[in-house]
Amino acid sequence: MYDLATYLNEMCLDNSYPLGVGIKLYLGNFPSKKEVRMIIGFYLELLHKHNGSELSLQHYVSDKIDGLEGELMRCMLLNNYFCGVWSMIMLRESDICNDLAFNYYYAAQRARLDRHIRKEF
Repeated sequence: MYDLATYLNEMCLDNSYPLGVGIKLYLGNFPSKKEVRMIIGFYLELLHKHNGSELSLQHYVSDKIDGLEGELMRCMLLNNYFCGVWSMIMLRESDICNDLAFNYYYAAQRARLDRHIRKEF
């Protein structure tokens, strides 16, 4: 789930944006609840094919999707926390308290995305 959460978070972040410090957050790219459930459904379909199950595909997905939706959201929050903290740790000493430093701005955008996820889910 963590890899899927990372993918969904990265859909909203452009860390090669050509203006400013090079980071742009696109909250409009954030998937809706319906899209999240659809993506989890595709994921479960692949798991069903790979692992096999006595349950039909429809029952397999309906049995697991609610639990995985919550797990995915928690992983998205964890991913933002990890990336935000990592970027602060990687700050050069000369960039501490410089809100125009790439790493500082990156951490701020991850915190903003985190707040958005908490509000949406």
